[in-house]
Amino acid sequence: MRATYPVFTPENEIIFVSHTNSTSNLFKIDMYGVKQKKQLTFFRGDVQIVTPSISKDGNELIFGMATEDGNLDIYLLNLETNDVSRKTFDESVDYLPIFDNDENIIFTSHRTGIPNLFKLDKNNSITQCTDLSEGVWGIQLDPKENLIVANTLNDVDSTRIIKIDPNRVIYPIETTFNKQFSDWRLHQPPQKIDFNEIGRDKVDYSNSIIKYKPLKNIKHIMSSVLPFPGIIATTQWMDRIGRNIFGLSTGSYNYTLKNINEDFPPTFFVFSYTNAYNGPLFGVNYFYNSNFSAKFYDKARLLEKRDGFHMWTSFPYNNGNNYYSNHSLKLELESSKRKSFIFYDSLLVEIESGDSVYVVDSYGLPEPAEGHDNALTINYRYINKKPLADNSYLPKQGVGIETRIVIGQKDWNSLYQKFAFDSYFNYELKGFIIYSRLKLESIHGDAFPQDGIWFSRDNPIYVLGQRGGQIFGENLSPRGWRGDPLMGEQMLFSTIEIRQPLPLSIPVEVLGTSLGKTSIALFQDYGIIDKESVHTLGYEAKISILASNRAILFISYGESQTLNRWLDEKTPFQYIQMSLINPF
Repeated sequence: MRATYPVFTPENEIIFVSHTNSTSNLFKIDMYGVKQKKQLTFFRGDVQIVTPSISKDGNELIFGMATEDGNLDIYLLNLETNDVSRKTFDESVDYLPIFDNDENIIFTSHRTGIPNLFKLDKNNSITQCTDLSEGVWGIQLDPKENLIVANTLNDVDSTRIIKIDPNRVIYPIETTFNKQFSDWRLHQPPQKIDFNEIGRDKVDYSNSIIKYKPLKNIKHIMSSVLPFPGIIATTQWMDRIGRNIFGLSTGSYNYTLKNINEDFPPTFFVFSYTNAYNGPLFGVNYFYNSNFSAKFYDKARLLEKRDGFHMWTSFPYNNGNNYYSNHSLKLELESSKRKSFIFYDSLLVEIESGDSVYVVDSYGLPEPAEGHDNALTINYRYINKKPLADNSYLPKQGVGIETRIVIGQKDWNSLYQKFAFDSYFNYELKGFIIYSRLKLESIHGDAFPQDGIWFSRDNPIYVLGQRGGQIFGENLSPRGWRGDPLMGEQMLFSTIEIRQPLPLSIPVEVLGTSLGKTSIALFQDYGIIDKESVHTLGYEAKISILASNRAILFISYGESQTLNRWLDEKTPFQYIQMSLINPF
């Protein structure tokens, strides 16, 4: 028998769906006498039964069933009388029914265009329980908490498990579609096909079933050659279900600065592989003259590259208690050779002899070092942030926690350790937005000096309102502080902002880039490195820069200074810089 969808009854029996030709029916067998089976339904023709579920007392079975008209609805089978009754009559798909503790029926329906949960009570009244744009499908009941265990889409590669109260009620806003995108649903073939004429039951598919082999199903995705800057050739391949991805890039740069060719050769190569076939994601990268980072450093620009390999694995997790509450654990192992080049601003100075020389203008940060770097990184991140329209510009909600531990080895002999903790939260209070951040860092051992801890007067670079990550490292600097760099082995940094949106809109657009929403904020920044502290207060105005109606940069103008300077009624320092919305 082609048996599917087994369901255990309180009497130690199993009810299952059996398929004969194109007809499904329900059967029951004893767990300890499998030869003793009993047929519960006697449907004929093209009938398909899916996802049965049994009531708590074992007297009723609920299931999805499609008859010859192809419409999938919810049906109820009384196991004492064998009577079958239809419970839903919608033209959309209804399936995955579940009894809750109150004997209501919770089912998944596509009647809104997206899979969501609905409740059918004992009076045959239907209530919508969820309205998730990502779609949600019911799985089973958690009887202890009377919660529906369901799954929903996390991203293109995975799903998440969540729990939903069956008694919740939502009031959805009706979604309207442009007829150009929805009229296709009304089109039908000019001639209807009689499925009885196809003879599909005569086809033997047994010999066509083979085990999927990813490496034998590799296909080409894209290849390109770009003539700027220099020449860059890229190709990408993956298997047919997108679980194994290969990437290769090579080429040469056309540097405009001739004096960096010695440390940064013009040729480059990078290979990457990502696996999402089973278990956690993992990947391997090999890179030569292609892994760059840059940041403002000591009144200069620091360009750094790493040549070597990088391995990583990621464990995303959601405990099901909150749809937007996500955990992630990432492990990384990197072995690379580091090279750096710093572009200092020079001042022309006249000495007593009358000659003129160029003198480097700097804050006095340590000279960047080069050498081999081996590092094991453990990174944990928790984010609870709803995908609201304004969350990229002025988040009214959102909490994030990140912990990073690095155990490294410099030049194959010197050990170092780094620890970092970063957190933020946003909270709406009577029209104002309260934003707060707390960051802790410590470093021990012989690490690379450019990776040290300090407060710098170099402006930070934030992309999409967040830390720059690998490309642009974050320069922590209390706004309005003009002192010498503070360096040490331990650091605490905190900020509190009171943000307020402005109705101001500036209709300026150039080459697809435009000015977006604006806001103002009062803030205080506080930092301490070892035993030296800085405390500044100020105000600033932010404006977003949009590309394709998406915020990519946030520019702020502000005035700020230390608390003592405010008390002495001195003129605050002015600044213009990229703004941080949320660290991650």
